Amino acid sequence: MDADSELITSIDVLAANADEAANAIALLEHEQQTHSNQVKELSIDGIGFNGKVLNQLQDPAGVNIEVTVPTRDFTSTVGFPARDFEFVEEGTRVLCPAGKTSGQATKKTDKPNVTFFQFSGATCQGCPLLQQCHPEKKECSRTGRRVSKCG
Repeated sequence: MDADSELITSIDVLAANADEAANAIALLEHEQQTHSNQVKELSIDGIGFNGKVLNQLQDPAGVNIEVTVPTRDFTSTVGFPARDFEFVEEGTRVLCPAGKTSGQATKKTDKPNVTFFQFSGATCQGCPLLQQCHPEKKECSRTGRRVSKCG
């Protein structure tokens, strides 16, 4: 948006699985090249809390802008923390505190430093530790606890 006129100067509609944080860099470069505006600050939602992108945006030799982005609270885990889930099968799955094994590890392109492990709804539903582990699980849910691990 142009600061003086408050007119939207550029918009980019992305696919649902696109990297929105990285696209912020493309939008900024487009704004600067097309309108010769030197962008000094960027306010972005939580998707911008991405180390690689933040480094590029704030790099004095690169885009060099001040970024305001809400930080994530990594301490507010509901249920057992991820550290209570042990890697098994060479890190392709995790074992929960009740001794059940997750589905295979998955990664997301927009979160390359995080590995996700999903338990089935049926596995969690009959678990005696369900209320301690996944208190928000709905009885009709097809999925169970999801665990995120760095690396």
